[in-house]
Amino acid sequence: MVQAAESTLLVVEDDLRLRALYARSFETSHMSVLTSAGLLDARSILKTTQPDAVILDIGLEDDSGLQLLGDLSPETVV
Repeated sequence: MVQAAESTLLVVEDDLRLRALYARSFETSHMSVLTSAGLLDARSILKTTQPDAVILDIGLEDDSGLQLLGDLSPETVV
């Protein structure tokens, strides 16, 4: 039997507690969860991984999360 590929979620959130909460919540759903505290780190992750979905904080400390939208695949759910 062939199993479906695991979905990848990227959480971009500068609040450590929220970032950890999102990660724990979705890891229990058998998703691969990557986390980032800001745009620089998120862009670094996107160089090697295209997530299926992103939880994106708009009010990040280093810039607006909206700046990341252009770096995402059109198929990525935000």
